[in-house]
Amino acid sequence: MRLGAMRLSRGRSFGGRSSRSVRGASLLAVLALAGPVALASAGDARGEGEPDATQETAEAGAASGAGAEAAASFSGAEGRIGFVGHNLFGDAPGTFSEWRVKDAVVDLANPAASEVRIEVALASVDTGNADRDEHLRTADFFDVAQHPVATVRGHSARPLEPSPEGHPRHALQFDVDLHGVRKSIDGEVEIVETDPLVVEGGFLILRTEFGIGAPPSRWNPMSIDDEVPVRFRIELD
Repeated sequence: MRLGAMRLSRGRSFGGRSSRSVRGASLLAVLALAGPVALASAGDARGEGEPDATQETAEAGAASGAGAEAAASFSGAEGRIGFVGHNLFGDAPGTFSEWRVKDAVVDLANPAASEVRIEVALASVDTGNADRDEHLRTADFFDVAQHPVATVRGHSARPLEPSPEGHPRHALQFDVDLHGVRKSIDGEVEIVETDPLVVEGGFLILRTEFGIGAPPSRWNPMSIDDEVPVRFRIELD
């Protein structure tokens, strides 16, 4: 399955092909991202030598067995990925304006067989402060020259109690590749709608585990908390 670029209402498309502007808003100020998620610039939907996502999706569907027939593969996405940094003076929310769904196979009848992989262009970070954004791109934080892309793979869904609104909720494992470090993080998702499929969720990143920024210091009021929540809202077509 070839998945084209997806962009929010602001910023360049990631991968060449633009998509519709955001319908929904809520986020994971992600995955991601948080301070997080891994990415690299791509050609239209697939660069030369890169495996055909259609083939990858077909193989993944076959591996899921009988339930694979109920699985859906998605060719586009809309939504929002964001994070929140905090220090003594307050919160600094941010988003990533360039990201794309690389692969997505979702089986609502068998959520454990579902898997979604997202790539985030870290240089697209936007906290509403140009000087701060430029600092986040440097080697002090994301170091986008060396690590331009963050990747988040959500899989291994396990059912949880429904939300107060009655929406299905699932615990998920998120494999995060960020700043040259790979770690698995527990998180949650909520299925807000099924037609089209809209999911909201998030996870918590400890930024120093990924080598991002200096360790927190009680003696420095500007010191950023180690815990960075990432939240997202994604609509898959």
